[in-house]
Amino acid sequence: MHARFNRLLDGSIYSFRLVCWAFLSAVAALAPAFAQQQGNAKVDYSALGYLRFVNATGHEGKLRVLLDGEDTNPSGYADGFSTGTVGFSPRTCQIEMRHDTLGEFKLAVTLKPGEVASVVALPVIRPQKEKAPENRDAEPPKVELGAQAILNPGYVRGKDITVTILQATVAEKLEVKIGSLPLVCPKLDPATVSLGKGMGENVPVSLGEKKLLSLNFVDPSDRVVILFPNKNGVIQTITLNNEVF
Repeated sequence: MHARFNRLLDGSIYSFRLVCWAFLSAVAALAPAFAQQQGNAKVDYSALGYLRFVNATGHEGKLRVLLDGEDTNPSGYADGFSTGTVGFSPRTCQIEMRHDTLGEFKLAVTLKPGEVASVVALPVIRPQKEKAPENRDAEPPKVELGAQAILNPGYVRGKDITVTILQATVAEKLEVKIGSLPLVCPKLDPATVSLGKGMGENVPVSLGEKKLLSLNFVDPSDRVVILFPNKNGVIQTITLNNEVF
């Protein structure tokens, strides 16, 4: 399945074409796009702003995403799925997310040249009001759909590598380690740390004594890690690589 986007750049009409909307585990994937100018002139990809969507809700049901009113994938995205990045001319996008069970959420995201915007659908837990002491059957907290955009500059070859972590757990902060390097991650507030030229491969990201995931820096690029709970409260992870220029 292919989608074609036409955008106006530097006074000329460019055609942005998705390489593929490939089905991966029965889910359509929004793949990286190539920008093509009429004629054979080269395109400066660092002049584009990049956008991707992530379903980190931790709940059953599909997530549909409307970009400026256009449904990016009518089949929806499953929990834990992230699209590839798509390059657009700098602009402000109106995004509407609709989840089968958690509701809807709208936000605007401004795409800047050379920047990657990862728009993440997240679970927002609303505590229920406490019941009277004689009624001990407390209602479970209400979970609604929320979203947050993580904005990172694209990775320029030769510069230091960074890792950005967004955590959406019930904890107000998580103290994680990337290898032996500590990083405090406030709730819903992306935390970024520089790793110099990287730490090689199979670098553990841990919370206390528990290993959450491993990162591989053999191919240099910045990483984005999302930590979010499933419906049972168990931490899930998604790792993203940022665009390389």
